[in-house]
Amino acid sequence: MHAPNCGHIPKLNLIFCFFLVLGMGCGGGGQGIQEAAPLTVSHENYAPLRRDLLERDPSDPDRLQLRDALLDFLRRRAEEVIEGGSYEERVQLLEEMTSLLSPQDFAGPPLFALRPLAERVADEAQRRGDEARALSALWILAWLGGSSEQGGSYREEYERVARWGEESRLSGSGDVRWRGRAALELKEIWEAHADLLPAPPVLDRYASVVRSIRALGFWPLPRNPMLWLLGPSPEGGLADRIRHHPSLEFEVDAALLLLSKGDRQRSLDMLRSRPATNNPIAQELFRTLESSPRSEEEPEGLWRLGQMLLRLDPKRAEGICRLGIQRMPSHRSLRLCMARASALIGRLGDAAAHYAKALGGPATLSIEVYDEALRTLNQMIQHSKIELPTLRQAVGDAVAIFEMRLSRFPDAAPTPYDESFFLRTLAKAELAEGHVERARHSLEQSLAAARRTPGGLLGGVWARIGLASIEFAESNHERARAFLEEALDVLPQGREFDPLRAELWMLIGESHRIARRRGEALRAYRQALEWLREAPPATDPDTQGDRLLLEGAIALKLGENERAHRAFVEAMTLAPSPERAKEMLELLGIADPNPDLAERIFWKVRVAAPLAREWKVRLALGVEGVQALANAPRSETQERLLAAESNRESWLGQLALLVRGGIGREALLEKARTAKERCEVFFYDGIRALRQGDAQGFWQAMEAVLQTRVLGSGEHRIARELLRKKREKE
Repeated sequence: MHAPNCGHIPKLNLIFCFFLVLGMGCGGGGQGIQEAAPLTVSHENYAPLRRDLLERDPSDPDRLQLRDALLDFLRRRAEEVIEGGSYEERVQLLEEMTSLLSPQDFAGPPLFALRPLAERVADEAQRRGDEARALSALWILAWLGGSSEQGGSYREEYERVARWGEESRLSGSGDVRWRGRAALELKEIWEAHADLLPAPPVLDRYASVVRSIRALGFWPLPRNPMLWLLGPSPEGGLADRIRHHPSLEFEVDAALLLLSKGDRQRSLDMLRSRPATNNPIAQELFRTLESSPRSEEEPEGLWRLGQMLLRLDPKRAEGICRLGIQRMPSHRSLRLCMARASALIGRLGDAAAHYAKALGGPATLSIEVYDEALRTLNQMIQHSKIELPTLRQAVGDAVAIFEMRLSRFPDAAPTPYDESFFLRTLAKAELAEGHVERARHSLEQSLAAARRTPGGLLGGVWARIGLASIEFAESNHERARAFLEEALDVLPQGREFDPLRAELWMLIGESHRIARRRGEALRAYRQALEWLREAPPATDPDTQGDRLLLEGAIALKLGENERAHRAFVEAMTLAPSPERAKEMLELLGIADPNPDLAERIFWKVRVAAPLAREWKVRLALGVEGVQALANAPRSETQERLLAAESNRESWLGQLALLVRGGIGREALLEKARTAKERCEVFFYDGIRALRQGDAQGFWQAMEAVLQTRVLGSGEHRIARELLRKKREKE
């Protein structure tokens, strides 16, 4: 007889784990009962455990232990964010904690894990005038008990803020348009408050605010006035509703919010308080709410409602479809609704997991749904900032979906988003965080998948290039060249592959250069330029920009710096992009630290389109590196930009502070959360040392960068090449 395996229980039935097998062979034959080990939550398993919690019915007795374990994990994270994070990070973490709660949780014992973060957010939100977050944090503190720093009770403080917000907007003077804007603002504040904190008293107050606005007898414009101009919607959605019944938007929105939080009765009460209309969303909502709870009709109604809301309000669609999943976990249409809503919201891990569960049932869905899942996951992986545990899980789910597609539709046309592709994407992320062996394993899996997948030759080429890059970084240039030569051998014929063939020849040249075979390296670089010249004309600016970037990189290898400069400027003129600019700055830092060209590249991309703040700072730091390596003074523009960013709490702001000497390396290392961030600290501390004339400190910092093994970062590549050149000279 074997003990039950509690490590892989689909629904984490923890009660079952309290009861282990009977003692065998013991005197007296007594039965033993032993408690299961406490549930341990980590970065790796947080996301699946969170999904498991949210899909449980609030009445599930095992739910509370899982909820408390997740809250305790987030409380430990809050200790770091309270001290070293930004206001936005603190608010986001508080929202994550309250997202684990259902209305029923507020009828139980107070959850003191919320207190430290709520205290900090309450103080900051009031000073910033962020009413919704201030109200939410104050309500939590009032629920937990105690007094504010000002000596009054948190409940009194909450009522003061709430009353001020209502009275200042609902009883003020002014024309109808001004009062309409004020009422809309009040409604949105209370909507955000109820969204963040689904406590029954908050939901009651939110419903009361909506009814108070209706009682005024006037209505503001909808949040998006352009919706007035839309014709009938094929989904019978928001456009029709606003055009024909603008005065009912608030009540229907409120009913949907209440239902998405699992509060059927309050949602139904809100809906009943308005006149009957032919509003399709309201009608479907009313039918669903009037069906018997836990009846067979209820999940179907929730699914239809979720489908209607999917594009209009994916957050509400997610909450409503989740309610259906709690009632019927095997409902595949509800699961697809959850996957699509999670994708629209931007939750990659949830989208991947829901797609995998929906498609993994015994019945085969249409191939279009499998392709939709792979396409959606590819887009999210390529265009989102994703934590590594989430990416690992999502790639695992994507690979499983691809395998299902392949086995169920063996004769179908291949999809470009195969398992080899997803595994390469994961390997790139692993390298960026310093997990070299994990990256190597993913690339080896990718190569094996490409070999057994029809049409997988090109995937095999990219996998070999990835493996070669690891061997390069670890100075195994012969093994790197072997991978590259294999890639050349299997590269499909056709002129459209000439640019990739050129890149392979350039990398082969690198392997010869590292081995100090200068003649072979130069021949390989010239062969690369020849293939690039023979390539067919580019069909779009981005493709041409990539080719010019490659031409500039090869020219730098050949020592033709002026040609490289022209190629870089032309690339940024034709197709400016921050990613391309960053790669150019890295190449200049390694081969030709030209500060004037670095600033020109930066300004080319800045004037082309508004840059996200993150890219603005990253490129400014890249320019700083080139200027320091060239022993050139910091320009006035650079100084102003870095000084402005140094005042921010963000990680990049702290790096800007580091290069300006405003924070020490050790102090910033304590704030670093990942190997990539430690790599950045060492690199930019080296740049600071170089600015101060400390050459020894600079080279020590570059050695420390290499020790992080973050092979996929630009900082690691620059440090590696600079140290290699230094050793060659010695």
